[in-house]
Amino acid sequence: MFKLGSFLVLNQQTAEGVKLLRDTLRADPTLADAHYYLADGLTNLNQNEEAAREFEMAIAADPSNDRALSAYYRLSQLYRKLNRASDSQMALKNFQRMKAESNARMDRKNAQLVRSRTELPVDDAQKVAISAEP
Repeated sequence: MFKLGSFLVLNQQTAEGVKLLRDTLRADPTLADAHYYLADGLTNLNQNEEAAREFEMAIAADPSNDRALSAYYRLSQLYRKLNRASDSQMALKNFQRMKAESNARMDRKNAQLVRSRTELPVDDAQKVAISAEP
């Protein structure tokens, strides 16, 4: 039900998708991704107050995942529409903090990958040249 609801929200059948996602969350309210997609659908239906609550629930369910990063950004936009400037700024600051942390993790992984590639054993150049001769 969750996957179909998310699919419908993403493919312009928002009202049907929102209904399925609400049913999904009644069955299991811990599904953070369902909250996110429900919020997305509610935003498309201009139900911004409820959408903001769903984004908040998606963040609360797992505040450190990539979905929370996106939810903070979307939440900052919704708060601005709802004339909640200070909430919008706070959500945007959280987004920027998480984005910086994500970029730092990527930089560390990339540096580690480069390091591991430069530390690979290299065959003796003379042996390689001899074995390459006909």
